[in-house]
Amino acid sequence: MSTIRTNVRSIALPLARAMSAVAYGIAPAWTANTIRAAFFVPRPFPTRPHHQALLDRARPFTVTTLGRAVRGWEWGEGPTVLLSHGWASRGIQLHRFVEPLVAAGFQVVAYDNPGHGESDGHHSNALEFQLAFDAVRARYPHPAAIVAHSMGGVAALRHAEQTPLPVVLVSPLYQLRRELSTWAVQAGLARHVFNGIVGRVERALEVALDPISPHRIAPAIHAPVLILHDHHDRTTSIHEARQLHRNLAAGRLIETCGLGHNGILRSPSLIDQAVRFIVEARGVAAAPPMAMAALAGK
Repeated sequence: MSTIRTNVRSIALPLARAMSAVAYGIAPAWTANTIRAAFFVPRPFPTRPHHQALLDRARPFTVTTLGRAVRGWEWGEGPTVLLSHGWASRGIQLHRFVEPLVAAGFQVVAYDNPGHGESDGHHSNALEFQLAFDAVRARYPHPAAIVAHSMGGVAALRHAEQTPLPVVLVSPLYQLRRELSTWAVQAGLARHVFNGIVGRVERALEVALDPISPHRIAPAIHAPVLILHDHHDRTTSIHEARQLHRNLAAGRLIETCGLGHNGILRSPSLIDQAVRFIVEARGVAAAPPMAMAALAGK
């Protein structure tokens, strides 16, 4: 049966790519809108009872981006730590960071990106993630640190480039356009069709993809950055994390095995290391780059 599925997939994907290329060549605007509706809609993230219990104890807030409500929650008092989730997820997926950070004296802020969770919309993309992060950051303009998972790390690094502060990246992306393009091709899109759709989104939002890509901005970041990445991550490669680490002035990389892309968020020992990293980094983010490099272990 697995052989049959593999053979069907090997036929269906090239056919889908060819069909998307033909349709885009005939009616680019219609095809772009149709594909955007199909491929840029995240799967719903299941909210468990323990997630809801934590949300019920939070102070909710709402900000707006692109005319859509972005809903979030805050816990605790003190310097703010922002939690930035990835694709097809929710802010509450990073819930295991909340209580340890609150116990360490921080206010913790999580939010749902556009088209995710309780925020407005049905579709989203990496550029809308950036705009949503900017809207949340405007409400909390001086965060003490950021914890980000997967695609959520793109906006986190861009902020660290502008305002040095400690960042924890879990399963991050590195070459944004290349990785998104690879996902699109694996889903059945012709690569040039995906690039054309991205170009349309860039023009509509007036935000370019490449300037916010981690591989472009990493060399300019001197803030302490802790990267957590698993060898069995099938979404973002460990090789991408290693490249990112090499290009950071004050980066530290912890590699794990057997946790995967999302399971790494459930590791108590890694969460403990991340919280200690943030606690130790307080007061260091404004120090000279050599001091930050020492914190990161370089």
